[in-house]
Amino acid sequence: MKTRIALALFSLLFILACHTYKDLPNPDGKLAYRVMAIPPSPQQEDGDPVAGFDFLVNGDYIGSGIPFGLFKRQLLKQPDTVLGLSLIHI
Repeated sequence: MKTRIALALFSLLFILACHTYKDLPNPDGKLAYRVMAIPPSPQQEDGDPVAGFDFLVNGDYIGSGIPFGLFKRQLLKQPDTVLGLSLIHI
C-alpha cells in the first residue's frame, strides 16, 4: 500500500514538474561576451606533411581509452568463446 501511495505521489510530482514551463531571459545586446572578433593571424605554411601525418597516426597525439597493457591482460584472462581465437600474439 505504501509503495502505491509513493508511486502515485512521485507520478503526480513528475507530471507537475514536466508541466512547468519557464521562459528564458531575454539577452541584452550590450553585453561584451556576445560577439568577439578574433584578429587574423598568419598561417604556418612550412613543415613536413609526411612527418605531421606520421605523428597524427603513430605519435602521442591523443592518448585516450584503456591502456593497452591493461586491455591485453584482461583479454588473456578470458578466452574468446565466440571465434575461439588465441590472443597470445597480441
